[in-house]
Parts: sequence; C-alpha cells; structure tokens
Amino acid sequence: MRNSSTNTSTRRCKSKLDIYPPSRDNDDEEKDEINVSFETASNQKTLKVQKGENLRSAMLKRGISLHNGRSRLINCRGLGTCGTCAVEITCANDVNGGAGSAVVPIERNAMERLRLNFPPHGGKDQSSNLRLACQVQVNGDICVRKRTGFWGQDVDGLAEEYESQLWLGELEYVLDDKSPTSRPRRSPPSTPPQPQSSKDILK
Repeated sequence: MRNSSTNTSTRRCKSKLDIYPPSRDNDDEEKDEINVSFETASNQKTLKVQKGENLRSAMLKRGISLHNGRSRLINCRGLGTCGTCAVEITCANDVNGGAGSAVVPIERNAMERLRLNFPPHGGKDQSSNLRLACQVQVNGDICVRKRTGFWGQDVDGLAEEYESQLWLGELEYVLDDKSPTSRPRRSPPSTPPQPQSSKDILK
C-alpha cells in the first residue's frame, strides 16, 4: 500500500510540474541587462543594469555616485534642477559619436535644455553629449564619463570615482526612478469601489 501511494504522489507531482513549468524570469532579466561602462580618473569599470532603468538611480543602487564630492549631499534628488549629475554619455554603435537610441529620450528634454544652458553649464566648450543622469533611461550599452567640478561642468580631465552615500535611503532616488520596469504593475480592482453613505461616513 505504501508503494502504491508513493507512486501516486509522484505522478501527481509530475503532472503539476507539467502544468506549472519553472519560471523563466531570471533568463528574461539576463536578456534585458545592459552594459554601462563608467570612466573616471581612477579607473574604468562596467556595470550591469536593467534595460529601462534610470541612469542616476541605477548607479546609486550599485554603489556609485554620479555626483562629485559634496554634491553627493547637496543635490536635487532627481528633480533635474541642480545639474550636479551631468555626465557625458556615448555609445560605440552611434555613427555621430553620441549616445543615439542607447538612452531615452534620445535628445535632451526640456529640463535638460534649461539646466545645461544655465551657468556653470552652457559654456561654448560644453560637450553635446552632456546629459542629466536623472533624466535619462538606459536603453543600450553606453559609456559614461564624469568631468571635474562641483556640477561636473569642467571640460578638461575626468573626476575621481565617488561611492554613493544614501543619507535619505531610497528617497535619494525615488524622484528620478521613472523606469517602467522598476515598478510593479497594479492590477485593476475586480469591482469598483462603492460610494459610502452618509451614515457610514459618520460612523
């Protein structure tokens, strides 16, 4: 009797595995991984990020700050107003030497155009590849360079590498984390909420 029950349970287990195959989420995540090569005066390293991640958030979460020195503390936390997360972004596959479609949006948005044309940014020697990391999402393999200066505004020389310091915890990047893949989709409620009567409200 024990053998027959064991065989029966084994058959049941096999049937469940056939109906519910193992999840392939890990394989899908590997396919969506993007290489971000980060170049500083110290070294050059490559990090794996998820396609669609916000560049500033992705780097902070992996222990690297795109802010120089004290600007790690004194910055707008992703609003796009301070300009301290400015970095040069290029892609090896872009024929024009820029980032091309490897970042989204491809061109500077309104906030970037405003801030990167306001001092100390906006000089005549400013690179056309300069972008605000808090305003772009990674869509392909890119190379990121951080220049010297509090705002990363200098055109000569690369900055030292700085570790991320999350004084505010996840609030450090909550404002600029607009990545569609970083937030779970909310399923609509099965039934619409019913309006409360005045008696229920007064209880």
